[in-house]
Amino acid sequence: MHIKFSSGPKLGDHRSPLLLSPGGKYSDLDLYCHGCTFPVHRLMVCCASDVIASALDGHFIETKRNVLDINGFTPKAVFLMVKWIYYGEYATGLEEWSDNYEDQVPYRDPEFEALSAEHNFKGEYQNLGAHLEVSRIADYYNIIGLQQDARKSIESILSSPCETALFASLLARLDRLVTEKLVYDMFVKYTGKFLREIVATPEFQLVNFSCDFLKDVMNEYLKIDTNKKDAKQETRGNPSSRHGSSTSEYNTTTDSD
Repeated sequence: MHIKFSSGPKLGDHRSPLLLSPGGKYSDLDLYCHGCTFPVHRLMVCCASDVIASALDGHFIETKRNVLDINGFTPKAVFLMVKWIYYGEYATGLEEWSDNYEDQVPYRDPEFEALSAEHNFKGEYQNLGAHLEVSRIADYYNIIGLQQDARKSIESILSSPCETALFASLLARLDRLVTEKLVYDMFVKYTGKFLREIVATPEFQLVNFSCDFLKDVMNEYLKIDTNKKDAKQETRGNPSSRHGSSTSEYNTTTDSD
């Protein structure tokens, strides 16, 4: 299946000085992923990713047939990556993929699909899997700007209220859903912040966590707990909170003299 793209969000936001479009005229490279072909321009993808540039400059079979296999990810992730390379954002691509290809492309992220089957995702959590996929593919191909955008989206979702049972199930697949250290740290911080609630869920009891993850979470929890205690101590020992009573005592003593 050849994947087509709509035009960018705004012409002024176009990243290509030649106004090239993915799948458009003069495309000279195909990205292939699980039965889907994405016609692109070497100029665009190689400028965005030094990893792709190195692969195409090497002596790989892809160089000879102008096809780069990206089967380690989902077609949706490749679509969103290409969208970002050409237009500098991929948020509009989420809706575009959903409208045009969601039902036509059978391949999904097996880990997140299993998670979706267990829980009824609502709101922004419906897009969490896509953002995690984008984070992984951006990390793999070293596309820094795309990593940052995906990270911001993930952080925004994790800052919103979440059912602890859902989050515990998500943690069970963390090592397969997350590859970037900064995204991993977000999950550690969220887990440390709501550790009491998450630990109380049956889902959490069934997870075989790595020792490193548990150590990181406990360190985060202890740090949060220490900060809370320090804040209380500071409030109790703040001279300004007792300033009024000290002044009154001083005035009383002065008057009696």
